Amino acid sequence: MKPHLSLRRRLPDAILKRQRARGLTLVELMISLALGMLVVSAAIALFLSSKSSYTVEDDTARLLDNGRYAIESVTRALRQASFENLASYGAVPIVSNPNDSPNIFGTDDGTLVDGGTGVPAPSSMGEKHSDILETRFFGSPDAVMLNCAGTAIAAPTSAALADAQRGWSVFFVRPNPPGEAELRCGFLNTAGVFDSTPLASGIESFQVLYGVDLDGDGVPDRYLAASDVSALDPTGVQPSAPGSVWKRVVGVKIAMLMRGQLTQRADAQNSIYDLFGNGYINLADAGTRINEGSIPAVERSRTRKLFTATIVLRNDSAGGTVVALP
Repeated sequence: MKPHLSLRRRLPDAILKRQRARGLTLVELMISLALGMLVVSAAIALFLSSKSSYTVEDDTARLLDNGRYAIESVTRALRQASFENLASYGAVPIVSNPNDSPNIFGTDDGTLVDGGTGVPAPSSMGEKHSDILETRFFGSPDAVMLNCAGTAIAAPTSAALADAQRGWSVFFVRPNPPGEAELRCGFLNTAGVFDSTPLASGIESFQVLYGVDLDGDGVPDRYLAASDVSALDPTGVQPSAPGSVWKRVVGVKIAMLMRGQLTQRADAQNSIYDLFGNGYINLADAGTRINEGSIPAVERSRTRKLFTATIVLRNDSAGGTVVALP
């Protein structure tokens, strides 16, 4: 038997246990710490990457939701424009008078402020350019006719008050206190004071074209900006006049360029957006072409998407075309 084996057999069990329980060396400890740091770093990098992807996807989803909701809100209001309640149950229905204000009206390049009696005169937004769209309609006794704010419009109480008692849905863009542009719904409250509520944020430009029927066949002959529609009226003819071109509007095109909230893009950011396509060239219609290169640098790297819709009006924009019951 070898001497070192016999000596090992004679060692007390306590000494052997102490040898087995000895700690790590400094080198082993440093290697363990380094490996642990690598694992933690990889986990943090994976978490940050996942969070970044989620943030980008969430911002894009919000952009799409805002765009769809904004388009749907304007579309719904346009489809009920010029509505007249003919379900009078035997009574003579109250309809528009030929000299009433138009059911469809618009203004290029402006915004509105709350307060004051009636719809206020437009004011400038400065460097931002968006249109104002006004729609009017009659209410109904069953409270199913709502303005863009979701408020029910009552039926008119008399033919003499019909024009004043029609409902309003006014769409325009105005910056909120932090400076983010919002599409807003304007209306007259119960006291007749102009008020508004936000519908969607992140509006780069809101533009409207009006399809006018010049030959009376019910089909739009030309889609024009609001200022061009007004220019077709002879000098001195008001939009409320029976022969005004505003009462020949049979269709509307709307376009909204919307942007996300995050500065997340890493591309060249020099895209050009023609809100009504390359075929519409009107340099006087500000806001129909947006060049990213001219946008302030702090806003340039946001995600942008164009939303468009063409709406054929269901009701005669002139109104009052129904023959009264005997």
